[in-house]
Amino acid sequence: MVHYIQKKTGMINTERLSLRLLNNTDPEFILELVNMPEWIRFIGDRNVHSTEDAQNYIQNALLDTTSQYWIVSLKEDKIPIGLITFMKRSYLLHFDIGFAFLTQYTNLGYAYEAVNAVVETILSDPSHEKIAAILLPENKKSIRLLQRLGLRFDTEIKKKEQVLHLYSVPTDYLKINRLTSRFFNLFTNTNQQTPPLDDLYSICLQKAIIAKKEIDRTEIYDLEEFLNPRKIILTDGTLTEFREYEVSEETRISNHLAQRISRYHKDGYLNGVYFSENGTKLFQFTKDENTWKIASVIWEDSTSPVT
Repeated sequence: MVHYIQKKTGMINTERLSLRLLNNTDPEFILELVNMPEWIRFIGDRNVHSTEDAQNYIQNALLDTTSQYWIVSLKEDKIPIGLITFMKRSYLLHFDIGFAFLTQYTNLGYAYEAVNAVVETILSDPSHEKIAAILLPENKKSIRLLQRLGLRFDTEIKKKEQVLHLYSVPTDYLKINRLTSRFFNLFTNTNQQTPPLDDLYSICLQKAIIAKKEIDRTEIYDLEEFLNPRKIILTDGTLTEFREYEVSEETRISNHLAQRISRYHKDGYLNGVYFSENGTKLFQFTKDENTWKIASVIWEDSTSPVT
């Protein structure tokens, strides 16, 4: 769960990490970070070769009112391990996100955890219609992280005789991704956890419709009719170690309306017997102010593989 108070302190906390805004106490860390071989190769030599240079780098960053810099630290021992930036470049239409982590803290999931938390704070600001990222095409590790976050290749840019790749994503798409994930996670009761079923009321319109397509009929529920039997079977031992998750999706957004075809997998134990199924859900969403909600869901189970 991400908590943040961006406007007041810039602090962001995740399960393992603490993020705060860059300040004048960080020159030693900045000196180490910007002189890593990976930084110089993929970002460039910033000519920071002393703590005084690092202090100047920080001061220039703090004076730039169009940028934000977060220092990422391990929550337990407060050791700084990375830097995340969100800035407006003159040659890009939208703000872009960047990140760098000390080599010894890569491949541990920290970068995704931290950048995803920053993206969450960005999504709370309705002024950002898109999030961009720009990087060298050979920076494969960072590209994979961007793709996991939902960004996709946009175009190629030439800057100072370098070929750069621009990745971007509409913030509305990211919000719908998160809303869809919340819907699927409502029913998970693996490892004896209690599923947060009542959260359905906060992610759906009050009069949302949920429907199940059978071979010869369609069953239609309001939220209460849909939830009540599931509350019983997911907590009384009838359905255990249950999980359901999206495998692939197609999303279309038009102004304040959206729809998503979601192909999913689910498995668990029903009355002690293991089962595994696939299927398709069709979501419809509506947006009021800066908030998307589910207006309807219709699903159809299938035992055939999801393709």
